[in-house]
Amino acid sequence: MQADLGVHLRLALAVVEAARAIRPLPVLDEIGYRIERHARQIEHVMSSGDEVTVLAFLRQHVEPLFEQVVDFGPAGPGRRSARTGRPRPRPRHRATGSAGTTKRA
Repeated sequence: MQADLGVHLRLALAVVEAARAIRPLPVLDEIGYRIERHARQIEHVMSSGDEVTVLAFLRQHVEPLFEQVVDFGPAGPGRRSARTGRPRPRPRHRATGSAGTTKRA
């Protein structure tokens, strides 16, 4: 389990670093620091409560961030949702009320 958590933390850190390269935000610095701290902690000594703590941290603080940073990258046709893997819906336009169609009076 220790190796698995290490892999998850390294992948999460890679995503945060990529997002930070595009938009250097303080929240990304903080999350990156916390990910690194957890990774160091489980590399050295891992107690029974550490696994639960790291998983809770990933679920509560890192996973919600992924939905926000996915929009940092370039938009384009065929872009998929990070959460579901399905194509992202086209944004609705205020003037039209739907994805690219015009409202009729």
